[in-house]
Amino acid sequence: MKKIIFLVIVCYSSFTFSQLVLDPTYGNAGVNDTGLPSGNVYGSGISGVSNAHYFYADNKVLIPYSLNPNFSIQFPNLAPTIGVRKYLENGSLDASFGTNGIALFTSNNHAERFDVSGITVQSDGKILLVGRSHNLGGFTTDYRVFICRLNANGTKDTSFGTNGVRILNTYVENSADPNDERLTDVWVDSQGRITAVGYNYWFLGGTNYDGSGLAIRFTANGAVDTTFGVNGIFESPLTGTDSFSDIYEAENGNLLLLGNVIPSSTSSNLTVMKITSNGTLNTAFGTNGIAQLAFGGKTYPASIFPQSNGSLMVSGLNVTGGLAFAKLDANGILDTTFSGDGINLTNIAVPNHFTIGAENYPGISSDLIKQMPNGDYILCMTVRQSNSYNYIIAQLNEDTTLDTAFMSNGYFLNDVTAWDWARFAHLQSDNKLVVMVSAILYRYQDYIALTSPEVQTVLPVMYPNPTKASLDLGQTYDEVILFDALGKQVFSRNQVETIDLSSLEAGVYYVQVALPTGERVTRKVIKE
Repeated sequence: MKKIIFLVIVCYSSFTFSQLVLDPTYGNAGVNDTGLPSGNVYGSGISGVSNAHYFYADNKVLIPYSLNPNFSIQFPNLAPTIGVRKYLENGSLDASFGTNGIALFTSNNHAERFDVSGITVQSDGKILLVGRSHNLGGFTTDYRVFICRLNANGTKDTSFGTNGVRILNTYVENSADPNDERLTDVWVDSQGRITAVGYNYWFLGGTNYDGSGLAIRFTANGAVDTTFGVNGIFESPLTGTDSFSDIYEAENGNLLLLGNVIPSSTSSNLTVMKITSNGTLNTAFGTNGIAQLAFGGKTYPASIFPQSNGSLMVSGLNVTGGLAFAKLDANGILDTTFSGDGINLTNIAVPNHFTIGAENYPGISSDLIKQMPNGDYILCMTVRQSNSYNYIIAQLNEDTTLDTAFMSNGYFLNDVTAWDWARFAHLQSDNKLVVMVSAILYRYQDYIALTSPEVQTVLPVMYPNPTKASLDLGQTYDEVILFDALGKQVFSRNQVETIDLSSLEAGVYYVQVALPTGERVTRKVIKE
């Protein structure tokens, strides 16, 4: 997924949250069942939708998946396939993409297996997908990394790599023990160069015996760019098995690589590495280019969120402690103004459920935590009850503590099927929240009822505030909308300078006004 770290310093007004109501204009009454297999663990013959996704600015979305039929000499014509579906803003397939909204990238090698882990879209509309592959059969299981490219219309881009795909073996295993390699995320810079991150390691007796996080840079046509790192590859220098999950562009062509390192069998730490555009560590960041974050026990990475002062909020999932957050200053040093020591663990306890741990399900934390413009966080997470799986949508305050004012307890629990596997959460620009659970997309309307940035124009004071009856807005506005404390719209008025609140119950309300520029500003009002 495309991720850019850039800083826009802007102040935001108060926010309030609506009840979670499915959007009737999307799919089937707010639900879009893709019908895709929802395999959650990759293996020979396993097919399934990926956790990866890409949202366009107009709220269209790409959903990649793998179709890997069980290989058998009795079924020689079942070719393995990488698929991408493109859905319109209303949840229907985009008929202009691929064949009726579905693009298929089929291998000529029927013993090949694919697992898609990352996706992004170039500025020219072409689509990049990354992951891992391997061949069935043979003495060992030798995984390889792959990157492939589709044209904007969903056809195979044959100008890229070899017939649209590039497969690399970054770690050649010469023993009977299997290896593992995977690319997990991909980024394209302004020069068209492509950098993908992931890992490689090999097993010895079921243990990740050796391995490293890696970043590989490709040219625009899919060749390995040997001017980057060592022969096109940057490899983590850390001791122990480590990996990268996400890549972010920072200032001056630098890159931030998020991942984790396993220094022992009982622990794993989050890592943030900063590398230069030529694939070497930027030693001005952290300790010789590396910030290593220990929360105790095993912690797996989620996302990095840039803050307005140049600092970074790093998130992950701790197996025993819950959601893990650490704040780094612009130099990669823990910011002790956050939670006293720079780190915080937030546990969300759902009655009669227990949270799925990242140790057994390492994809659980990918793309499930998002930061909103006001600094608060949304997350979508799988929880388990006996042998069934449900999902929650939760709200965290800016300090990463649970916002218990949201849904009265901090989270919304939904039990739809017996296998509700949370994959991602995405907040659209129109404040609608999209989550993918198993292979089903859900869209909730007006997740944030009031999301309006303060503008530099000084607005007239609204008075009296608190008020028992009418509220003078200070000037006439084309549109005025009043919301209650839960984000539910109370009424809307046009071309008014005052609004009458006398019939309303006492409490907190939010007045949203439309400016001539098209922007909206919100003010909190107390009704006595």
